[in-house]
Amino acid sequence: MEQFQQWVNTVPPLARISYRIYKNFPNGHVTFTRTVNTIPMKYEEPLDQFDWQLSIDTATIAGYLTQKATTKYGGREWVAWFTPEIPYNDGPYKFYGLPGLIVKIYDTKQHYVFELLEITQPKEKVRIEYLQQDFTVTNKQKYFKAIDANNASLTSWAKEKGLDEEVQQSAAKVSRERNNPIELKHD
Repeated sequence: MEQFQQWVNTVPPLARISYRIYKNFPNGHVTFTRTVNTIPMKYEEPLDQFDWQLSIDTATIAGYLTQKATTKYGGREWVAWFTPEIPYNDGPYKFYGLPGLIVKIYDTKQHYVFELLEITQPKEKVRIEYLQQDFTVTNKQKYFKAIDANNASLTSWAKEKGLDEEVQQSAAKVSRERNNPIELKHD
């Protein structure tokens, strides 16, 4: 097991959020970017892809009166709370399309929870910049194949380093635990 700890110490820490999402409202699409194994990748998909079911349930979140809505996306069931008090039909990640800002959204297993804590007015204008770099333009399915291959390479790396079978199995376990993607289905 000491060999495994040495191996874990050589694996660089992962950022909690290593992707960027740009919502292009006039053109009606989402651009998703992320570097996969040093290769900057991007793909686009339609912005309006959610089939929301509105509920009569309400709650107060971050001081706003909210209404509940549900949808299925990426192989998960999602519960969203939105507020018409903030008339922007946007939300975190790719979520979009409710009659007010999504202030809280979570999958029903609570693996992912996004919640607004507060809204503040910046003292100065904040410029939103689009990362200008040479992306490998792909589609969503090919992007996820690259992610899967990258995750599988962790176990291969342990094997190439000559680490024993127990360590290789531990590497596979660590890889599975680190990889609980927001989107389980990639269609």
